[in-house]
Amino acid sequence: MRRLTLNDAYAVVESQGGQCLSTQYTNNKDPLLWHCSNNHEWYAPLYRLKNHNKWCPTCGHDKRRLGILIAKEIALRNNGKCISDSYINNQTSLIWECDKSYQWQATLNSVKNNGSWCPYCSHINHNIFKGKRNLELAKKIALSKQGRYLSTEYINKDIPLLWALALHTIEDAKQIALNRNGQCLSTQYINNKSLLLWCCSNKHKWYSNFTSIANENTWCPYCDRFKHENLCRKVITKYLGPPSANRWPDFLKTSEHPRGLELDIPYYYYSFAIEVQGIQHEKYHEFFHRGDPMEFTKQQERDQLKKKLCDKNHILLKYIWYHEDPFKKILEILQELGLIS
Repeated sequence: MRRLTLNDAYAVVESQGGQCLSTQYTNNKDPLLWHCSNNHEWYAPLYRLKNHNKWCPTCGHDKRRLGILIAKEIALRNNGKCISDSYINNQTSLIWECDKSYQWQATLNSVKNNGSWCPYCSHINHNIFKGKRNLELAKKIALSKQGRYLSTEYINKDIPLLWALALHTIEDAKQIALNRNGQCLSTQYINNKSLLLWCCSNKHKWYSNFTSIANENTWCPYCDRFKHENLCRKVITKYLGPPSANRWPDFLKTSEHPRGLELDIPYYYYSFAIEVQGIQHEKYHEFFHRGDPMEFTKQQERDQLKKKLCDKNHILLKYIWYHEDPFKKILEILQELGLIS
């Protein structure tokens, strides 16, 4: 076997984008001084780096720490948990738990990149078509999609079934709107992709096609801004528990605002609050500002006053905008505040 030299050490660091700071080499078990691209320095023998494919232990620790955070975030997105406390590498299994309390082992790579999740729930879903109820279940699925199931028997999951797409009318659109306590204000239906005018129970109006409303189960985009706030509240509650109940603290009461300005998600115990900002906080919007640009100016003044009073009372305001991912943004905020590691 060829004896290793200092040149082998230089070859290792070249592939890693680092440096070997030692100038003498005795044998492959003699510690050398290494320097990585992130300016970390450490001692390790050459054989450990060359033969065991090791590199900077500090960077490795950071990657493992980030790995477990990513795993827990993915589990949260699936309404479940990552039970494991540490991450080693993408070939080492972690323990997961779904919202039905099933637990299983899988690598982060499998869950993150292959889109897999609970094998028990998947098995249940896969077998739902088995048995005598298959035919009736297929008919119900077709009905839920406003279509028809034309096959007369179900053989197995590999045999194609015959389905029929529904032909809709403006009356179908009006009935769907009525079922949601709203209205379809259009008078003509062309096809399922043509835009129709809708109105919700809160008198918001918007355009959307029939497919989006009927099959994708969407509704009023203006009312959806409250859903964004509720999602933010749900995500942060999993980390810190429920937010403070009082959203109108005394220190936000002024002569102009006697009831007080409102905080969306306050955590007074931790001395911060989260404000979920819709588009009306960013720029003039005809609907939210009732067609009056001065309302946008007043909105900005209220936002500035709220921040000033919060700063004065040692409450740090953190913002989540309408276009930001609550899962990612809340994780960043809590890490920045040092509330999670």
